[in-house]
Amino acid sequence: MAHDICFFDLLPNELYTLFNFFLADEILYSFTNVSDHLNNVLHSYSSYQINFQSIIKSDFDKICREIRADQVISLILSDKSDTSKQSRLFLTNFNMRELRYLQSITLLSIEIDSLISIFSELNQLNQLRSLFSQILFHVNRLNLGIEINFSQGKSFVSLQYLKIDKCTLQDLEMIFIQVPQLISLDVSLPGGFDNLQHICRFPPLRRLVLKIIGKY
Repeated sequence: MAHDICFFDLLPNELYTLFNFFLADEILYSFTNVSDHLNNVLHSYSSYQINFQSIIKSDFDKICREIRADQVISLILSDKSDTSKQSRLFLTNFNMRELRYLQSITLLSIEIDSLISIFSELNQLNQLRSLFSQILFHVNRLNLGIEINFSQGKSFVSLQYLKIDKCTLQDLEMIFIQVPQLISLDVSLPGGFDNLQHICRFPPLRRLVLKIIGKY
């Protein structure tokens, strides 16, 4: 018996890199069940970008049901009023350690229990390169192998112990300003020791481990 052939079944797999320009929910709703071949492509696609900000519950559930943790490279979570307790639901569906290819995470108004749970696992994510969080006030200790966006106007009043593998001189200055209780810092900084002369303010650290990457 002859079977109808879908136009997308005739496209080379390389063209599906076009998915990189769309969010996960857009991809799933546009291409799920179009054909068996496309379903296989969606199942093997490994660069999903998930934005849960202001998402409706049915879309949230669909993504959690159809995408595996190791297929996600970018994630936005939000516990704002229109998606309250979203982080709890996310953590019941995904194990943070299984997000092994995650490169970027944005946390918007995340409740404290979820925030602490997420941060406790971040140092296990070797591909993670970017972190932004609106709320870090109750986090006491961070061990990060990534860039962290210490955005202006945010003060991390409880943070005392910080390890961060990648940090620019400008980021370091911002850390000193926005983390007033910092007592222990382990950081890798590009450039030479001369760059440190440009830092106007050092906090009263009890412990400092400074690795200079580049010329000495």
